[in-house]
Amino acid sequence: MNHGHVVPNADGSKARCGGPGFCTQCSLEAGTPPEKIISQSQIKRIQATNPMKLLEIVEEIDRLRDSVHSMRHENACLNLKLEQAESLIKSLSAYCGHPDAAEACRIVIRKCGEYFEGEALK
Repeated sequence: MNHGHVVPNADGSKARCGGPGFCTQCSLEAGTPPEKIISQSQIKRIQATNPMKLLEIVEEIDRLRDSVHSMRHENACLNLKLEQAESLIKSLSAYCGHPDAAEACRIVIRKCGEYFEGEALK
């Protein structure tokens, strides 16, 4: 990419910036939102960090990514259970003729108790 931006090195030499993703000016010209751009000072801070620390950070990112994936799966399962419970509550409410789910459950429990008591007496 012949963009002409240069970055001064510590030894006084200059190097091409690397283009969008590495150069703030190129990234802005490419239409990257400013909040998504990593600044040169952030890059230098990352480069100065102990490589083992960087490895730990990458491993933590991977662990968090796996954790998020697991949580999404668990969330999907819980949403399915919630939908099933809501469907059951609607059925109970319709069966009992009562819109309040808790009261509908109480009515069903009473009816079941009455049914089983009646069966025991037979």
